[in-house]
Amino acid sequence: MGFGLEKYSYSLATMVFIAVVISGCAWVCPAKPRYCETMELEVEDSRNGWWRARFSVKWPQNTEPPWHIDLFMAHKIVSPVLYRYKDKITLWRFHRRAARDPYGHQFSFIFYCAPETANHIYNAFRCDERLK
Repeated sequence: MGFGLEKYSYSLATMVFIAVVISGCAWVCPAKPRYCETMELEVEDSRNGWWRARFSVKWPQNTEPPWHIDLFMAHKIVSPVLYRYKDKITLWRFHRRAARDPYGHQFSFIFYCAPETANHIYNAFRCDERLK
């Protein structure tokens, strides 16, 4: 008589067939390595470095940090200088922070360039009347 598999024979046969089709036909072929050409990299002037212009923002006690001032600084103060020296600045970013510690609320413009360019950028910020 058997083990009572007659009523499951169709389902069992279907599952075995699907398992064989899925696993039996799969063949993994190792990928062939591609030929890679050696590229010549342009080495930047080794005098370049990271520079930071840090602006302290007044933050009265018992108030939220005035984050809108950071946006003003980025748009009206830093953006024109960044645009003027965009061809000489390789990388740049903004950083802002606010904590009730000795450093308080600060907005920073961090950039990668030559020392001469950094001096021009610092002088542009020093001459900006809105920062005085």
